[in-house]
Amino acid sequence: MTWLTEFPFRGIIMPKKRYTNRSGTIIAVVLVVIVILSLAALSLAKLMQAEQRGAKYNMRQTQVRYLAESGIDALRVLLMYNEEDLLDLGGLYDNPDELCGVLVADNFRDVREVGRFSVISPWLDEYGMPTDVRYGLADESAKIDLRMIWAYELEKPGVGREILMNLPGMDEYIADAILDWLDEDDETRDYGAESEYYEGLDVPYRLRNAMIESLDELLLVDGVTPALLYGADWNRNGLVDLGEPDPLDFQLETDYDNSEGLLDCGWAALLTISSAERARSSDDSDKVNVNSDDLEELQQQLTSKLNNEDWVNYIIAYRLFGETNLTTSDESEAGSNGSSTTGNSPTGNSPGDATGDSSSESPGNQTGGDQSGDDQADDGEQSSDESNRSFDLSQEPKAKIFSVLDLVGGSLQVQYEGESSTETLESPFTEASLASDMPTLLDAIRINDGTFSRVNLNEAPRGVLLAIPGMTDEMLDAILANRIPDPVEQAEEEIDEMQYELWPLLLEYVDLDTMKQIAPYVTSKGSICSAQIVGRFDAKSPASRLHVWLDTSEKPAKILRVQDLSHLGPGYTPEMLGVNQDTRSTFSTGNAVSYAGR
Repeated sequence: MTWLTEFPFRGIIMPKKRYTNRSGTIIAVVLVVIVILSLAALSLAKLMQAEQRGAKYNMRQTQVRYLAESGIDALRVLLMYNEEDLLDLGGLYDNPDELCGVLVADNFRDVREVGRFSVISPWLDEYGMPTDVRYGLADESAKIDLRMIWAYELEKPGVGREILMNLPGMDEYIADAILDWLDEDDETRDYGAESEYYEGLDVPYRLRNAMIESLDELLLVDGVTPALLYGADWNRNGLVDLGEPDPLDFQLETDYDNSEGLLDCGWAALLTISSAERARSSDDSDKVNVNSDDLEELQQQLTSKLNNEDWVNYIIAYRLFGETNLTTSDESEAGSNGSSTTGNSPTGNSPGDATGDSSSESPGNQTGGDQSGDDQADDGEQSSDESNRSFDLSQEPKAKIFSVLDLVGGSLQVQYEGESSTETLESPFTEASLASDMPTLLDAIRINDGTFSRVNLNEAPRGVLLAIPGMTDEMLDAILANRIPDPVEQAEEEIDEMQYELWPLLLEYVDLDTMKQIAPYVTSKGSICSAQIVGRFDAKSPASRLHVWLDTSEKPAKILRVQDLSHLGPGYTPEMLGVNQDTRSTFSTGNAVSYAGR
């Protein structure tokens, strides 16, 4: 007992404890796994943050797109006003109060939620050069429509080519290549290119052989380069910005002396495929297309519209027995000498041509010749029977009228239905009656079915005006010095003549013969307008820039096309867009006003 008490475990055999040298592998593996999981979690967190930023940015892009589209709807609302009320609001030529920095989303708690849009077009200086911006719409007829070029080329080969050749930087190879791209045949012009050429390229493609659908398509035409089409205007905002190349550097590429800056923004600033002239008269009725093929219907429409039998008869007679007055610059002088022996007879009247021989030219133009005595003697007898005489309207029209001045001051050799002889028909439109007759006539008729517009004298830039056949330096200076492009200013000055394309003649800045040279190619206003609309927020915001084309002849205005230019940047500084830089003050700049409630 004593032993057991002292040594209670003496009889128990205890196992020996084994000691092993462990390397710590499990701990290392666990640490590695923990690190990997931590890195994966960190990567996932960063990815989620990036996704969140991307989602926010995409949401922001969608929001600024809606801001820009709000500008389109705002324009359509303003265009619903009648002309008088719209002028009272400031018009749509340059109206910063209505179209600069217009608030769409306003949040005084967070400047990042203050959203605006601005409607911007290039501002032309007194020399017709784009130097700044204005807040309003640009008339597409201020550019040269390729559809007009092609229509005139079809009517008189060489006219369309001359217009193209008058563009800055154009040469005969590119001009013919453009016309070959537009025509429907496969016959190559003197310096042009057809299917055989394009299909033989390293990367072959087919030419359209029809009217292009976008000006960008011209880059596919042989010889057309981005430098020619866009100039130094890389972001296509209508201006050459400080960060863009010096336009003079493009002379090496284009072989064109651009010292006057006509090619700064390329041909894209001078050409269009979206223009139309006004089809409505001042009384909101449809204008009459004097070049309609159905002469019977044309006569009825003119009679109803003009209520002047002499005017109607002469217009119909001109379509039947006159001559289309479209000439190239090489032919204009010879054409005038050949078709007129008096100072006031228009080239297009060519009365002698109606009978096909030179002997009839004398009675056609020199109305005081051997027939004048008999005509005056029988005047009383003829007047009673005049209303019973008419033209054979089943004939194919011989001439088209491209200017109302074709009708002024001449005479025609006409043949009435059922009669074998011809006689002289004097024009009821005289140089002395221009001021009274032309506004009425211009308000009633148009020269095409609305497929294209001629060049708007009031808004066209210098490069466009110089491309008009027959344009002289003196005439160009007179137009630029005296035109008033803003309808609001026109109304304030009360110069009604400015709404007609003949205003340089009506206001006596040019003479009749000079005006006749350019009259077939000009108008005073179109119905299709365009602008760039930029939407953005006041702080930390992307921008959406849309180029939109609107047909203002309809109410509400019809959206013809929208081109997204956002990938080229905002195009304009925040100050130009009416963005408020002082986030602690009220959220409107000097010209930026809220559109809400208007």
